[in-house]
Amino acid sequence: FPPSLRAFQLVVNLARGFGLLSGMATVAQEVGQLRKEMSSDSGDAVRYARIGALYRDAGRAALAREAFAKAVALYRRQGAEQSDNWAVLAGFGEALAGRAAHAEAERILRRAVVFAPRQWQCQAGLGQALAAQAAASLLPESRHPGASAASLLARPGVRLKLTPAQVERAETLADEAIECLDRAVDLAPDRA
Repeated sequence: FPPSLRAFQLVVNLARGFGLLSGMATVAQEVGQLRKEMSSDSGDAVRYARIGALYRDAGRAALAREAFAKAVALYRRQGAEQSDNWAVLAGFGEALAGRAAHAEAERILRRAVVFAPRQWQCQAGLGQALAAQAAASLLPESRHPGASAASLLARPGVRLKLTPAQVERAETLADEAIECLDRAVDLAPDRA
C-alpha cells in the first residue's frame, strides 16, 4: 500500500458493520481537540460519548469504556432520563449502549424515537443498540463487560451452545434493528 493508505484500517463491528478508520494519530488528534473544548460540567457528556465512540471504533476497548462511563455519569447528572429532548435522550442512549447497558439503552432510545420519530439519529441509535443487543444475546456470558466477541470466542474451550429461544430473540432484535436503520436511511439518505 502507498504510505497514504497505510494509516487506515478496516474494522468489523457486529453492531455497526464495516468501517474504514484512520490511524490512532488521527484519533488522538480528535480526542485532544475534544478534551480542549471541555468545560468541566455536565455539558461534556456529548464530548465524552464522542471520545468513547472514537476509541471503540479504533479498538481501544478500555479507553472507550472509561469515556462512555464518564458520559453516562454526566448525562445522569443532567437528568437525561427524565428529559423530553430527543437529542439528549439519543446521546444518553448511545452512551449507555457503549457501556453495554443494553436494556437501559433500548428503553432510553425508544423514548427518543417517541419524541422525535422523524429524526434519523434516534432511529439509527435505536437500530445500532438493538443490533448490539442481538449480537450480545448470542455470545457466551463474560465476567468482563464490554469484552469483544472475538476475545470471548477465542478463549480455549468456549463453544456456542445456543437455545432456540436465544436464536429467536436475536432474530427478533435483528429484524427490528434493520427496520430502524432502514427508517434512518429513509430520513437522511445523504448521510453516511
